[in-house]
Amino acid sequence: MLNFDELLRSQANMHPHELAFADEIHDVTFFQLNSFARKIANILMQLGVRQGDVVCTALPTYPGWVVTLSLHLLGVTTMSRGEGLLLSAGFSPDWLITFQPDQQFPMQKTVIFDEAFLRRINASDEIDVAPGYASSTSLARFFTTSGTTGERKFIAFSLDELDLWAKQPSSYPMVGEPNLFCLFPFGGALSYKTTLASLKNGNPALVWGHSNHRLSETFTKFPIRTIVGSPLQVSKFLELQRSIGYRFPELRTVILTGSPPSMKLLENLHLDAECKIFDGFGSTEAGNVTIREITDGISGGALINSSADVQIVDENDLVLPLMQTGRIRYKKPGMATSYYKNPVASAEFFKDGYFYPGDLGYIDEAGLLVLCGRVNEVINLGGVKINPEKVDEVALAQLGVLDCASFAVSDASGVEQLGIALVTDGDFDLELFTKAMASKSPANPSVIKQVGAIARNDNGKVVRGDLSAQISTFKGDNPG
Repeated sequence: MLNFDELLRSQANMHPHELAFADEIHDVTFFQLNSFARKIANILMQLGVRQGDVVCTALPTYPGWVVTLSLHLLGVTTMSRGEGLLLSAGFSPDWLITFQPDQQFPMQKTVIFDEAFLRRINASDEIDVAPGYASSTSLARFFTTSGTTGERKFIAFSLDELDLWAKQPSSYPMVGEPNLFCLFPFGGALSYKTTLASLKNGNPALVWGHSNHRLSETFTKFPIRTIVGSPLQVSKFLELQRSIGYRFPELRTVILTGSPPSMKLLENLHLDAECKIFDGFGSTEAGNVTIREITDGISGGALINSSADVQIVDENDLVLPLMQTGRIRYKKPGMATSYYKNPVASAEFFKDGYFYPGDLGYIDEAGLLVLCGRVNEVINLGGVKINPEKVDEVALAQLGVLDCASFAVSDASGVEQLGIALVTDGDFDLELFTKAMASKSPANPSVIKQVGAIARNDNGKVVRGDLSAQISTFKGDNPG
């Protein structure tokens, strides 16, 4: 049984002066992490936080992690949300810990993590007895997931399930070298899992807080050989490192997840760092499922994680032979098996022990998984079914395109057309882009709209439904 009290204490005793956590602002030893978490736990207990409560944190990187550990010491069900993310209707925690008040949440149940709170922490004693969880089946952690539909769902892990889930191997450490630097916002499934695994193994957790403060110093002090993040996060990270004029001499591996990268990003990675580039596929529900190295192209088959059982099935859930496209389903030890208090979504996405992520694909003769788009994102253009990811792939290969997403949009008569939203730089040429799409894309966009950013979920996947709703309100640039 996972015991956070024993885990923190043992690591502080065995590795008191070794690095436990670092971001651009904080360098924290195991001794400091243990002491700070126990002080916060003591204060939160005084404020009324009790074993079995559900507490949501809206804090970045180190504050988010150390407060989460203090809550685990108290036997609390923890969850995280990004700044500005609304709490889900019909599901509200007992407490909120944040930098600023949230108008949607009661102030009497809000803990403001400000300078006054920090002073109180520093002056506090450590908690004498950490109550921990009542049993191994107590709920310990909630994660949120929205896939590409935007519908927010909750995944609940008991203490035992959290322990089993954290132990499951990922492909990322296998292809990368330590130290691993996670670009995903703290509190999501991947960042939480890698941070918890680092604590359990006595290794430093290195997380990016999305600023350039001490960035070069952090890389110099803690040689980072692997970074993992979405293409958008990696792109922003490269922009920051260019702004401070720093290259990554120790970087060997970049792992991209969530969506395909643009050719521009791949070119920048090769220019800024001599490293291997990998593409990962998986889900919040089950973690990493496949990994593949990107060499001479964006698409291709991916190696299936040894712990994953992946099948391709038809509409009747019958297993299809190799090279035949169908719905992807998979199962792994320690994965989620349902959504919390959501029987309708659970019945749709979890069947016979498998998770159905909503992706289409096939397994080739070499046993590699090839992705072919999303079940609910296929666009029907006058009876011709188009995979928007294949359109995106062509668009991403064009000069000046940094990010993109194609989607269905209805014209004035209600006929469904193909639209595409583009994030571009100064090299972009609309005329050249239009000609390239007409000759290379499986369908030619009728509406082209240049935007500042593409709507994505926390894992970097495009939320095409949001794009369709937003861009149907205006015509955009018609390449006609």
